Amino acid sequence: VLENTTQKVFTCQEVSIYLELEANGTTMLYSPLISDIGGNNIAQDSIVVSDDWVKEQKPNVIVKLTDHVATAEATLNAMKRRFPDARIVLLPVEAVEGTQAEQLFCKLQLAALCYPQYYYEIDMNAVAKELGVSITMRQ
Repeated sequence: VLENTTQKVFTCQEVSIYLELEANGTTMLYSPLISDIGGNNIAQDSIVVSDDWVKEQKPNVIVKLTDHVATAEATLNAMKRRFPDARIVLLPVEAVEGTQAEQLFCKLQLAALCYPQYYYEIDMNAVAKELGVSITMRQ
């Protein structure tokens, strides 16, 4: 489903995404989490960036990874303070470091958020059950 659907995304429809790892200002130059959903990774030159640089790039979505589910709400609020005008999504680190099932589920969740016109019929609860994962995306 993911591969077939992302082929429908034209270059002009690509969502620009900033992926921030657990450490503030740290990103990845290449991430299947972004490329596999037909997104455009704004971090192409450096793995360490400033908040001002991110704001200048004006990503459509900022994805923050966290390993601390207990403090997810605080992390999300901190991101909203840093980037008040941005669409922010909080995903667990399993999105890039987890099992294949966990990574696939996170990609589907992010794809559904970025391209709702293509993923509106997918029941994420059914997908999670089928894959045997229990991952929650926050925004």
